[in-house]
Amino acid sequence: CLAVLVSCYRVLRLFLQMQRVA
Repeated sequence: CLAVLVSCYRVLRLFLQMQRVA
């Protein structure tokens, strides 16, 4: 989660949204 900061950020945001929905 260092070289691919953009990817990590996207995954993190998606995970957060999923948790919020649940």
